[in-house]
Amino acid sequence: MIKLRMSETLWDEVTKYHLANKVERLSFLFGRMVKEGDDQIIIIPPQKPYLLSDDCFKTQNGVNVKLHLDVQKSIYAKFLASDFDVIINIHDHWFSKEKTLFSATDDTCDIRQDKFIRDTLEPLMNKKSTVTNLSLVLDQKTVAARITNTTKKNVFEAVDQIQILSRKIKLITPNNIKESAVPINSVFNRQQLVINNETQSKLSKLKVGLVGAGGLGSILAEGLIRLGIEHITLIDDDLIEQTNLNRLQGVKFTDVGKPKAQVIAEQIQRLVPTVCIDVVINKVNSEVALEKLRTCDVLIGAVDNDLPRYILNKISAAYLIPYTDLATRIFNQKKKGIDFKQRLFVSIPTVTSCLECTQVELLNNKEINHALADSYMENLYRDRGYLLS
Repeated sequence: MIKLRMSETLWDEVTKYHLANKVERLSFLFGRMVKEGDDQIIIIPPQKPYLLSDDCFKTQNGVNVKLHLDVQKSIYAKFLASDFDVIINIHDHWFSKEKTLFSATDDTCDIRQDKFIRDTLEPLMNKKSTVTNLSLVLDQKTVAARITNTTKKNVFEAVDQIQILSRKIKLITPNNIKESAVPINSVFNRQQLVINNETQSKLSKLKVGLVGAGGLGSILAEGLIRLGIEHITLIDDDLIEQTNLNRLQGVKFTDVGKPKAQVIAEQIQRLVPTVCIDVVINKVNSEVALEKLRTCDVLIGAVDNDLPRYILNKISAAYLIPYTDLATRIFNQKKKGIDFKQRLFVSIPTVTSCLECTQVELLNNKEINHALADSYMENLYRDRGYLLS
């Protein structure tokens, strides 16, 4: 799938500019492409969009717009000077209320621009990656989105989903996606009182990264599947021990010694055979885990130490992925008796604070530094007084 992700603030700024009056306009954004398997995620970080004034246009009327050559060159020069590899051009069909599509004129313009990018722009780049040429067309209510690449047999490739980050995350299906009516799995029939078919369909397309398959993680994994999530990346490098049997969901004595993530995955796969579970039996900061997590749509941490929380928080901020940190703990205090505590922290990049920028200290930096340092560096830091224990 191809997905586009950006903040609501940036999205609203661009749409307001394009729909402000009854003339067609052009604007530009820059982004980065992230790939893993068949997934392509286009990240548009917070930035000042290029919302061009009317004197930048050589031609501008109700149904057509064209830039002055020097303005176009200036935008390409700024792109070349950046570290971005995605250039996004946006125009509007302000006259359309909804369901607008790319016109034949749009096709011609996008192909012409893409040939310039391949023939002239890419050879000037000091980047290893190729340029992704993305186009959006807005109307009063909806949007169409596609990637143009004239070096491929299929020149136009539709964007499957646009994710707008706000306190309530918006999942937009572009007009140019041809969706066939897929019947909702009967497993989820009883949920339709609270989750309609459209929302259930959107849930099924989300890819959730769940780190931790212990007492809390095993329950979360099953809960996500029962909710209708069909794509999960499950990461845990631990093996099942006898002491885990009292709290791991559905685990049997014969599972002792097996990887937690693998056993939990097999169990929920039996519940919903069509679900896609990508199991990573490795640490969260391993290369394979990082590659998988950065193309997820949602991150959930169900871990018992701060190093994976720190890593997940970094991935969330870098790739604009909403992150939920969950934890539970039992305290046996001699004077006060037994106490139960829980932790819930939700971070939505560009909308809320992250684990490192709250006013409350949520991460133990000493623990993280110890975990990240190898023995040589740790001894060196201790000898020089940077570590006291």
